[in-house]
Amino acid sequence: MSEEQKTAHTPGPWSVGYHGSDIHCVNVKIGGTAKLFDVRGWGYLTGMGHGALGLPEDKAIEIQNANARLAASAPELLAAAKLALNTAEDWIHDRLDGTLSLESELADLEPVRVAIAKAEGRS
Repeated sequence: MSEEQKTAHTPGPWSVGYHGSDIHCVNVKIGGTAKLFDVRGWGYLTGMGHGALGLPEDKAIEIQNANARLAASAPELLAAAKLALNTAEDWIHDRLDGTLSLESELADLEPVRVAIAKAEGRS
């Protein structure tokens, strides 16, 4: 089974669309890119209603773009987290020489496992 078949999400890379308002992915059917999802929050960032922040436009654009960049990096972050977890677990097992507690060493990696499980819909 390929890596793409193991994941339930649209494969990367993802990219940021116009002014951070949406995220695009590769359009495997016709080439180019296609909108994957909208990055919502403009009304929350700039609005004056209940709960809105009422930020100036330049600050709202900065936040909107940062949110979009973070979302667009999700496939790469997930792959990097999996690699880091596997590398760390292998390293811990390799250096176990009786002076370490395997359980405590591996427990330190639990936040990484939780984040990966959340990204894969297993939490």
